[in-house]
Amino acid sequence: MASPLRVNTRLSRAARHLQTLPPSRHHSTPASDLPLTGITVVSLEQALAAPLCTRHLADQGARVIKVERPGVGDFARAYDTRVRGQSSHFIWADRGKESLALDLKAAKDLDVLRTLVRRADVLVQNLTPGASARLGLSFDALRGENPRLIVCDISGYGADGPYRGRKAYDLLVQSEAGVLSVTGTKDERVKVGISLADMAAGMYAHANILTALIRRGKTGLGSRIDISMLECMVEWMGFPMYYTYDGAPPPLRAGAAHASIYPYGPFDTGNGGSVMLGLQNEREWVNLCHKVLGESALAEDARFATNSLRVANRDELRDIICRAFAQLTTEEVLAKLDEAAIANAKINELHDVWEHPQLKARKRWTEIDTDAGRVPALIPPGCGPERASFAVPRLAIHRQTPARGHPPPSKQATTMSPPIAGSRTPQYTPAQLDAYFARIKFPKAEHPTDRLALLTALQRHQVTTVPFESLSLHYSKHRRLSLDPADLFAKIVTRGHGGYCMEVNTFFACVLRALGFTLMHAGARVRDGAWLGLSHMVNIVTIGDTDGKDTAARYLVDVGFGSNGACQPIPLSEDPAVARFERRHLRGRVTRRAIDIHTDPGQRVWVYETALPGPAAEFEAQYSVVDAEFFPEDFEIMNLATSTLPTGLFVKTVLATLQVAGGDGEVEGVVILLKDTIKRRIGDAKTEVLETLKSEDDRVKALEKYYGVVLTDEERRGIRGLASEITDAPY
Repeated sequence: MASPLRVNTRLSRAARHLQTLPPSRHHSTPASDLPLTGITVVSLEQALAAPLCTRHLADQGARVIKVERPGVGDFARAYDTRVRGQSSHFIWADRGKESLALDLKAAKDLDVLRTLVRRADVLVQNLTPGASARLGLSFDALRGENPRLIVCDISGYGADGPYRGRKAYDLLVQSEAGVLSVTGTKDERVKVGISLADMAAGMYAHANILTALIRRGKTGLGSRIDISMLECMVEWMGFPMYYTYDGAPPPLRAGAAHASIYPYGPFDTGNGGSVMLGLQNEREWVNLCHKVLGESALAEDARFATNSLRVANRDELRDIICRAFAQLTTEEVLAKLDEAAIANAKINELHDVWEHPQLKARKRWTEIDTDAGRVPALIPPGCGPERASFAVPRLAIHRQTPARGHPPPSKQATTMSPPIAGSRTPQYTPAQLDAYFARIKFPKAEHPTDRLALLTALQRHQVTTVPFESLSLHYSKHRRLSLDPADLFAKIVTRGHGGYCMEVNTFFACVLRALGFTLMHAGARVRDGAWLGLSHMVNIVTIGDTDGKDTAARYLVDVGFGSNGACQPIPLSEDPAVARFERRHLRGRVTRRAIDIHTDPGQRVWVYETALPGPAAEFEAQYSVVDAEFFPEDFEIMNLATSTLPTGLFVKTVLATLQVAGGDGEVEGVVILLKDTIKRRIGDAKTEVLETLKSEDDRVKALEKYYGVVLTDEERRGIRGLASEITDAPY
């Protein structure tokens, strides 16, 4: 379920966060296969045209920040309550976005918006004509500060001309474009059953934005896009308009039937259903008469000898077809039409479409999170299932309270990177889970039914197949890390890489949530000589009724701590006999105590400690866990520091570790790559050096040999000139 969006009130901290990022890139994700990863879209949107456009951009990997009115949000949120009390319209058009509520009449909120736009790639708006210009958000006003910005304005009639200021609802635009002149029957005009003008405008906006991004890649400059709903609909009316060219009579309104081809339309069947059939040539007409209607003489009837005659005599022909179909069920009619090689379709009601066998066979349904639980959603046409399914965002609340000790927003530049509402509970689809199970060599058929046993097995398979590594900070053109679930899936599952603590633990949390586990993220302080600031993350998983006594237990689950990492869940218990594990190469435990940096000695935290095998080896503290939920925005800041500070271990050093399973499947050791050396420790034996790497080629081969990580040529070039590169010079 989507959680409320918690906007960081420390605006100055968020400002520093944004300022460290390159222009037009809030969300850098070099590992993702999604085409728009790294593109940030800010959208002042409502109703359907702009929201549909930006939803498709989000589906393709863009980060979409939806700006809404405080308190009420997009009025489409209240169109209906058909999806478990939520708006069907909003569920469809607004998944995968971030929500940010701003009062654009307030100078402080408008400053926040303008700062976001200065760093964005695309601004989309479908406000009342002229409203964005009055806010200082026109293309001309913005391009001086952000020359790469693409601005897409969507309106009913365009930015100029005599109709530019007119209200433009979907049905009004359909009327102006002549759509109602060709829909309905000869006695009554009928509107199209969906918001066709809005949808057309949204799709043309989407296509033009993609084109503008390609153009910007060539020129380096942004551009303005002016989308008119009227022009979109007139484009789609091209055939009937040319049909009436030069004063020719318009096509007849023929209800659900084709106006100029017959029979091409709906026909009722004997069991209350309906079918749609369509003839395209005379051969099919003969087949219809002989093989479907069983009236061979009809094929020679002069009244129906050509398509033009069949159109002219459609009422008589319709009666003949209806009498024949009334003797058959829908399934029988469809079977006869198939046998005769005549195009046909069942006329489905909406509930039939949810169960459509073709969509099921192609696995085109996924699930998305909403405030009322998970609901099905169609995977975007043309896209595969290898992506995370994000939530429909709750309305976010933007607070103006500055951080204590900092000047108010009006006295300093304040920006914010709105956190991702859906990223609090991202989950992977069933198809993605199957791919993950194949990646860790743990097919679903082998999964135990007991929840703790399943969690234990998943963690063991994860740490023995997915390496803990810092490669993206060295072997990458971008040398940045991403916590986006789609990027993590692409990196870990699709490409077979690993990740550092926040990457693999965030990824593992998405897997566990998709499997129904309850968990939270927690930050940790690593002890490396001294207790550092928060520089690690773990998951705390709660499992209910683990012993049949209606109890719930909490477990520390960490798949991202390298050679000293746990290989199984550890109970968060103050009983030392319970909160521990022992494997052939490592012993681990969790204690609850104070640490030496606490200013209040009464504080107690969970401390993860390890020791080598054997009773004589002493336990050493590895990290302490802050037992409070950490949110995506907290980890974004931790991630930024961990992956960019030049003194950080991950930045200075190429590091990779992978735990090793024995013949019985239990973890018995670890293989470690540190700088230019591959080491291995199995059981209680001493650590042995497997290889000393003399060149970058050696290290690349070792990564594939020991960790299954294959680097592209571009990634290999990324390390050139870094201190971590293996050269003739010593480290």
